[in-house]
Amino acid sequence: MQYTTRQLYCALSEAETGIFSDKFIRTRVRGSKSSAYGPVQLTGGKRSIINRIIKKKINIEINDDEFNYLLRFKKQASLFLRYGDKKNLAENLVKYDYGGEGDLNTISDRFLYKSVALKIIEIVYKENNYNFNKFVRAWRGKNVIFKRNGKIVQSEYYKKIKNYLSSPSLNCLVNISEVIDNSNKLLSLEKNNIIGKATDDKTKLKGCAYYIRILVNKTILSSWHCHNFNRKYLIYSAFNNKVALIKNQLTNYFNKINKDPSIDIEDEVKKLLLTIAPNKDEYVNYLKEGNVVGLFFKKSDYHKEALFEGACNWTIFNRIKLNQTLEGIARKNKCDIEDLIAINKIANPDVIVEGQQIVIPSSYNHMFYGEGRFYENNNKNWQPEDLGKDLKFTPAKIFSDKNCFGFNTHIGIVAKIGLNKMILHYVGNDIYLTPIDSLKPNFYLMWVMNLFPDN
Repeated sequence: MQYTTRQLYCALSEAETGIFSDKFIRTRVRGSKSSAYGPVQLTGGKRSIINRIIKKKINIEINDDEFNYLLRFKKQASLFLRYGDKKNLAENLVKYDYGGEGDLNTISDRFLYKSVALKIIEIVYKENNYNFNKFVRAWRGKNVIFKRNGKIVQSEYYKKIKNYLSSPSLNCLVNISEVIDNSNKLLSLEKNNIIGKATDDKTKLKGCAYYIRILVNKTILSSWHCHNFNRKYLIYSAFNNKVALIKNQLTNYFNKINKDPSIDIEDEVKKLLLTIAPNKDEYVNYLKEGNVVGLFFKKSDYHKEALFEGACNWTIFNRIKLNQTLEGIARKNKCDIEDLIAINKIANPDVIVEGQQIVIPSSYNHMFYGEGRFYENNNKNWQPEDLGKDLKFTPAKIFSDKNCFGFNTHIGIVAKIGLNKMILHYVGNDIYLTPIDSLKPNFYLMWVMNLFPDN
């Protein structure tokens, strides 16, 4: 049987560090001279895969954040090897001894650990032709499983992995408990269910969909594009079930936004979305641990762009980031600054603020995800060059009663703590774990998706 990298990650984590409450520690095996660290005990020595990746001896797709993490991981490994088993260590160096926490223990570092670990597992698994026994031996050593007097001998380590992979109750595609354990905080009802921080460096803060993507290890796009892009995995959708109630109003809003992208109809779109927000009994049976959910977030100010982008299946809007200027934005997107000012109706180009919504004119740097839901009168599908024009678009044939687009602005994942089902999600820099019964009035669940239907 061939396993997924996520299943192998969870199984290795169980075998390597399953007995520890905090898995982000250096190996506790004194005298081993190992730099092994974290849930699956990655190493960063000279012969490690991490070192081979850094030296570009392995062809692997990693982003800048992941590569920088590997560099910091290698540096930490060097400190482990230097100070392990040393006597009378200074207080600030104890963290590098066996069983020490090291330096890479922020929430963002823990997500990056998992992200690179999944890719490293895939490399080792592939190098061993996806043969499970060969993979485990390559990961842990030849004594994991071997022959003695013609009989196969399985180590306790090997048995732990096999038991985990064969147990339906333990073989979770998304290890929610790991995220909760890593938050270093207990669930606190008094603090709106905040259990941790997404990152200690706010300049690297990502959106809610980014962190869910890390958990499921799949492309999901933004909260609203996810509904269209992964619609084959939908098992419940209030948008699809109730589109007939709002179709005419959606068409009206789409045309208004297209004519004037700077129009302020955020509150109107929120009110429209609330008219189809379902009751708990409509979706509760679909809430299996690991399923991704689309949420209406009352305090969000992204609903207008969610509606428009979800409808046309393009990424059109941008948000001004800290220290950005219009000149820089125009240069980055290779567009004329005068066009940028005109389509966004910016009165004073010298006064822009972080988080301000803007549109990039024409078709510069727009991302297309599939057929849109609206046609203009001459049966022409909406295109970015139509933006800012007074055109009357009508619903396309694809925009049927069971094929609506999503325009929720938030996303989460189902967690199960004991007998209680909760939603793990990210708001700004905070990690929330919200019981289903406590979602309202700030959050409403709009759709449920099972990205792993075969499990």
